Amino acid sequence: EAARKIASVGGRVFTESFIAEKMEEAVRLVSDFTAANRLSWGMEREELRSRLEIEFVPLLELIVERGINEGRMFAKDSLIRTGGGDRDLSAEDSAMLRDIENALEAAEYEFLSEEDLKDRVKATGDVRHYLKMLEEEEKAVRIIPGCYMHRSFYEKMLEKVKELLKNKDTMNVAEFKGLFSLSRKFAVPLLEHLDSKRYTVRVGNERKAGPAAGG
Repeated sequence: EAARKIASVGGRVFTESFIAEKMEEAVRLVSDFTAANRLSWGMEREELRSRLEIEFVPLLELIVERGINEGRMFAKDSLIRTGGGDRDLSAEDSAMLRDIENALEAAEYEFLSEEDLKDRVKATGDVRHYLKMLEEEEKAVRIIPGCYMHRSFYEKMLEKVKELLKNKDTMNVAEFKGLFSLSRKFAVPLLEHLDSKRYTVRVGNERKAGPAAGG
């Protein structure tokens, strides 16, 4: 019966049996990913589309929508998971996550590398999955590859830079260093990060407010 039924998706026609087959495959793939990556909220939609070998994006969206409506899949932004809308962390994982967040917060405006964090929390394994989780929960911000700052201090930094550039046209590295009591080791990568986010714009050796800061 399902083989004879058809569904129109984005101007194309697919049999319901084909859609059902892809649905089962999608649930299996996402379930396997969720089980193997307990600290990740879910699989990226693009990865699922690639592994299902679906080129037509509206078909993937239909499959995901049906999975959500049937309670077999859960979605957040570009991520998809099975088993429920929340991660089920062990006591050990929860403690490690808390220790890493506390270490980032204690560092204030000095971003920490993955190796710095491993040393500070005495982790024996990889901390990248914990950092990814903190990013997803908007508690950590990646400044440069492998280096992170606590979200609360990142937002304070943005506000202070914005306030400074309201009162004067430009800011140099020395002023930025003084504003946050930073060495050049931290100041230069942070300024380059702000440039990349269009919060500041470099003009010679100075920075002015960028579009993201109302410049």
